[in-house]
Amino acid sequence: MHNGEERNANTRHTAGLRVLLGALIGLTVLRLAVLIASPLDLFVDEAQYWLWSTRPSFGYYSKPPFIAWLIAFTTALVGDAEWGVRLASPLLHAGTAGFVFLAGRSLYDARTGVAAAVVYLTLPAVSFSSLLISTDVPLLFFWSAALFSLIQARQHGGGWWVGLGLSLGLGLLSKYAMAFFLIGWLWGELSSPRASRRGALVALAIAGSLYAPNLVWNAAHGFISYQHTSENADLAGAHMNGGELLAFVASQIAMLGPGVFLGLMAALISRPLRDEPARWLIGFIAPVLVFYLALALVAGANANWAVSAYVAGSILAARGLMRASWRPAWGMAVGLNVLLGLAIAGVVLCWGEETDRFPLRADPLKRLRGWETLGAEVSQWRQRYPADCVLVTDRATASAMAYYALPRPAPVVKWHPPGPIRDHFDLTADLADVACPAWLLVAPPDRATGMARRFTGSEALGTVGQPQGDQRERRYAIYRLHEFAGYPTRSPSP
Repeated sequence: MHNGEERNANTRHTAGLRVLLGALIGLTVLRLAVLIASPLDLFVDEAQYWLWSTRPSFGYYSKPPFIAWLIAFTTALVGDAEWGVRLASPLLHAGTAGFVFLAGRSLYDARTGVAAAVVYLTLPAVSFSSLLISTDVPLLFFWSAALFSLIQARQHGGGWWVGLGLSLGLGLLSKYAMAFFLIGWLWGELSSPRASRRGALVALAIAGSLYAPNLVWNAAHGFISYQHTSENADLAGAHMNGGELLAFVASQIAMLGPGVFLGLMAALISRPLRDEPARWLIGFIAPVLVFYLALALVAGANANWAVSAYVAGSILAARGLMRASWRPAWGMAVGLNVLLGLAIAGVVLCWGEETDRFPLRADPLKRLRGWETLGAEVSQWRQRYPADCVLVTDRATASAMAYYALPRPAPVVKWHPPGPIRDHFDLTADLADVACPAWLLVAPPDRATGMARRFTGSEALGTVGQPQGDQRERRYAIYRLHEFAGYPTRSPSP
């Protein structure tokens, strides 16, 4: 009888692994195919990350450097087409799902690990994120690797502390939100101290050594990245806003899918009271969610800011769904998320180039369209009227033209009269110090005329357009300029 039960358990284990492997391979191949076929232009942040990848550094204005290193690696392999820039995204999400499986299996059993990995892999947020590249992608990968390494270090010690240190350090080089992991780690040690202090110190030393170059870069640049991160919170204008809080909660339901959200809520409410692994996992969920819920209430918060909570959250959600009184709960929740993922892919492939499908304000893809068209027109002007540098007025246009105004990277400078540093372009190039014999100005017509007056020679060439929704275009004036004469000076106050 005992041998029969063991054989049945092994059979179920093997079947579960086959399900997970099939889901990993099938969804990843599908996402790679959609990525290659996607008509979407690079989002402004993606184009900026690509530009960073052409200029290796230990730090950049708004983010630590790993995203740039990652894009440099993928584009070196397959070229710098949009899908090459985004290539790491579906691959790293598959890797994250693998670590979620390993963590769930270590804390509970193989069945829970498989269920948790499939939950993570099918989250609508992951389906959408797999078609773009962002700092969240490597953050989640290293967060999941750190979570598994910490579980193993607590259970077995040894070299797993090194793995934890490497994952923590690389996570911090991916996104500063990795610091929340340290809060979860501390939570676990306070609730059930088991760890080797020596091992923990080894992990922290390795993490600190890996992160140190970015810290040095920030120190040399006035800690500009940290300032930008704090400015994103916008606490200076803080005020209670229940509408922002409700919008943030709704965004989290959309990111998780309704079924998985309910499963996570059920697990958070019921399991921690009698489930030690759940009490431990909640340390990697609650601090993130509580912080961003509070931030959403007083200042607003972007939907993706809380994503790191959903590595451990996928394990708890799977556990909650598997133990629900309604037996099909897990399958229904995952099935709904698969349908939502397919819908996301369908919208991208069918409507990615449709600028008239949605009203402009309701268009979910409006910020991912029109830049290639604008870049192609600017490229033609660059060929007809050779100019050493392109001058623009804002970060969005600067990032997009660096990528799309061929040949890339276009030498782009942003108009920035003396004042606060607001973005990467303000930090890296001052128009007054850039030696360009000739400039191609691409600016809104109402600003272009005044800017052209600040050069000793100017020639109006025409206009170009970026397609918008509702058959509208954003128009830009094109000027060829010579010899910058300096920014306008303000008259002294009387």
